[in-house]
Amino acid sequence: MFSLWAALILFIAFSIGQGLFTPLAKIPGPWYTQFTSLWIKYQEFTANRRVSVHLLHRRYGPVVRLGPNEISFSSLDAIKEIYASGGSGYDKTEFYSLFKQFKIKTMFSTLLKDEVIWVLVAKQKTHTNFS
Repeated sequence: MFSLWAALILFIAFSIGQGLFTPLAKIPGPWYTQFTSLWIKYQEFTANRRVSVHLLHRRYGPVVRLGPNEISFSSLDAIKEIYASGGSGYDKTEFYSLFKQFKIKTMFSTLLKDEVIWVLVAKQKTHTNFS
């Protein structure tokens, strides 16, 4: 029984240490996201993730921590850098075209860096903010 309690205490200490002393600890977000990703998993399970993340961005800004190892970016420059192979200088392979949604390209399935800008512009024109 003692070893079970010792393992539990070590797990809790590790979780707290991971949340407080990682470089991601400085990224804004709800305090509990430093220690667990259960909150964002619950939001995903209940189909509220998109709205919840949007509300976090409205409250905390363009960079938000969603879990101990998960961050969300909402700026256009970050989206281009992440989804358009911007940092590597290479275009994506045909593998990414498998991720089209209903035969429509998304930011993730767009192959060429220049195409991502047009996908983002089209999305901005067709979608409105949650305000």
